[in-house]
Amino acid sequence: MSKNIAILISVSQYDNYSDLPGCDGDFSVVSCLVDASDKYDDVLKINGNVKSQDAKGKIADFLRNHKKSNIGELFLYYTGHGHRKHDDFLYLFSDFDQAKSAQTSMENRELDGMLKSLSPDLVFKVVDSCHAGVEYIKSNDNIREILEKSASECFGKVYFFFSSLNRQPSVA
Repeated sequence: MSKNIAILISVSQYDNYSDLPGCDGDFSVVSCLVDASDKYDDVLKINGNVKSQDAKGKIADFLRNHKKSNIGELFLYYTGHGHRKHDDFLYLFSDFDQAKSAQTSMENRELDGMLKSLSPDLVFKVVDSCHAGVEYIKSNDNIREILEKSASECFGKVYFFFSSLNRQPSVA
């Protein structure tokens, strides 16, 4: 029997950037919806002052715990600051430092690789952040080729919802 799992991440406090108190309310609403749906067998909730090493460790442990499971649906929600680096989106944690971006953020490619390791049947990914639209969704290049490549790497069905284009800030 397949399991449904969810990862909810809200980063509302930052050491070097403006705090985002609205993320706490967003997290609360999404968390309540996920809980009320009674659809998910396991939910990882990370909220508030989220240090990068702690968050990455919790995400890796959570996914590792489900490595031998048949994952039917994986729901990911992120709200917080986002940043572009080259052609990728960065999820920023509370201790984000641009000089140490690899250590204090998570690249979208890195997170996708971790999620794909579970070979879920269906993935819902909701990202509420500035510059959240990633190139495989918003590209002006050969979109079919990009989507086929992304989908062929262990995502059965995938839905991405982003609050902004890759060059667009969000407004609170």
